[in-house]
Amino acid sequence: MGKRKSSTNAQDGLQRSYSESKVWDFLDATVDRHFKEQRPSMDAKVTKQLHKRKKENGGFSRRNDNPETKYISGPDLQKAAQVSQYPKSSNGPNRSHSLTTGMDSGSSTMSVTYREQRSYVAETNNTGDENGILSVEYHSEATDVDESEDENTQMKSIHELRFAGEKQRNMDEIEYLIDGISSKTNSANSRYNSFLEICEKIYERMFRICLKSSQDFQQRIFSEVLPEDKLQIILQTYIFSSMADENDFSQSLLENCSDGIYELFYSAITERDQRPIQSLIGAYSKTIQSSFWELFNHPSPLTKEYSNETLLSYNLLSLAGIALMKAYDGPLGSHDLFFKLMKLEVEHAVPFLLKNGAQQTFLLFSLTSTLDKVETCTWDDDVLNKIYDLLSFLLKSILKDNEKLKSMESGDSICFLMIASCEKLLRTLIRSVNSDSPSVSTFCNSGLPKQLFEVLNNQAFVKNKSNVELLMMSLGLLLEISEESEAFVRSLPNIQVSTSQTMLDVLLQFYKDQKSKVELSGYAAMLLIHCIVADSRAFEQILPMAPQLKTTLIEFKRFHISLKEELMLFGTQGLAIVSIVDDTLDSLEKTLT
Repeated sequence: MGKRKSSTNAQDGLQRSYSESKVWDFLDATVDRHFKEQRPSMDAKVTKQLHKRKKENGGFSRRNDNPETKYISGPDLQKAAQVSQYPKSSNGPNRSHSLTTGMDSGSSTMSVTYREQRSYVAETNNTGDENGILSVEYHSEATDVDESEDENTQMKSIHELRFAGEKQRNMDEIEYLIDGISSKTNSANSRYNSFLEICEKIYERMFRICLKSSQDFQQRIFSEVLPEDKLQIILQTYIFSSMADENDFSQSLLENCSDGIYELFYSAITERDQRPIQSLIGAYSKTIQSSFWELFNHPSPLTKEYSNETLLSYNLLSLAGIALMKAYDGPLGSHDLFFKLMKLEVEHAVPFLLKNGAQQTFLLFSLTSTLDKVETCTWDDDVLNKIYDLLSFLLKSILKDNEKLKSMESGDSICFLMIASCEKLLRTLIRSVNSDSPSVSTFCNSGLPKQLFEVLNNQAFVKNKSNVELLMMSLGLLLEISEESEAFVRSLPNIQVSTSQTMLDVLLQFYKDQKSKVELSGYAAMLLIHCIVADSRAFEQILPMAPQLKTTLIEFKRFHISLKEELMLFGTQGLAIVSIVDDTLDSLEKTLT
């Protein structure tokens, strides 16, 4: 698609151009027209006074150095200098001779700057001294005040005109580009070029201001979604992702184009061909490939906060995940459409990750980050089962690569991304179990509990200091389940983790090994106490440990009280663990008596 040609406005005769070099010509012409409309008729008597401050070395300053004479041509400037007949006053301004009405109305008149125009008006209005009969000192003082006020007014007007000109230029350009994305009047290549130009300019400040200020522009971008056109889906999703954190933009789309947004995400998420962008564009022309490489083959402003990967390595599921992650913090995050789309993303992204591993790293990151953000939603069993499957898969992968993990520093391995993702999924599940007891049965019937005990049983993993938080969250989820389900507690001695160890065996060994680390042994102690409380006869082997478990819990409580200030940052629930410990101790006392 070629560059847009300049268009002429027949009404005002202004030449409009979109190249940067023409912006100032446009501004000059606008100012000139504005002043001509307000300038008195040349048939009337007009006194024009040119107030200037002369430099110490005398003479007139150069045109480009003096903003007051910016719009006066060279010959006219010399004529203006010759008109002055009066001597300079003590404070330096030059006084020009009053022009008479004897001027030929058909002759060319010299240009007058806005400051000159306003200086004349201010003096004639305030003093009534058009004939110059007042003292030179009076004129000098009045000139000083007028010049200061006029300079501020002029600068304000120039900035306003500059902003208006730049905004209008961008509005015209956006409208031109959006005209090029309609499939009814444009070829596929033309549409791609228009979308690509929008994507290239989407992070320019004035371009964003203009785009989010027009509901018509927004609707036209997303009103036509072509599910079979994967490149257009990519570009539309990129535009939405880039603007998703603009609240006005998101709110406008929700109110006027929610069907188009759903169709766009549905097309991106359910697309069967989830190859990376660099593979998808291989079937298109060299020009299209080159344009996509130029836009996507570098760290994008869209994801640079989180990753230095190029967007060429992402697929449609990843782009949809990024869009949902960014949109959650805006109006879309509290809308039913978001939860509908998020459920769809989970249902399709998890099987893809299970099949292809963590190759799509940003898909994993965006999916788990968004789930971690959503604190008010209760997910149904379908979503929970997908989360259980993904968490189990990640934990297996981490244990498998743990030897490699030990020799690497943080951030050097995909394992650290998987650990961070596991922590986010565990937080999501703890909230779900805590707010929805029926989800406990879904958890117990999944393979996740066994996988969590395998983590606790892996000595190499447990000894790695980088994994402490993951261990604490794993124990926290098991504790939540134990509080909600006695059936789960009673099953601990019966479920094999390895050929020689049950879940209960693993828990007892973990408690003994981590006894010195109260932040870990405290959780294990509470789990063991739940076993005693649930069925003291079935867990007779634990009863002799009751005093020791009680001591551990008291230390565990003190540990959290010492972190009161840090924990209170999490809100009213920050010290909830202290209440849980007290309740657990009370239950133990009642059971033993």
